[in-house]
Amino acid sequence: MISLIILSIASAVFCHWQAGRRGADRVYWGLMGVFFGPLAIPVLLIRHR
Repeated sequence: MISLIILSIASAVFCHWQAGRRGADRVYWGLMGVFFGPLAIPVLLIRHR
């Protein structure tokens, strides 16, 4: 359980950071990282090249 929480937080931080670098909405992608975990990362990276 704890590992899932840590994974979600890490995904949210990474998505938030990458969205800022790519000119996307940081809050939106941070929330996607929380809700979808690591599945949000490739979507962000593909959508916002």
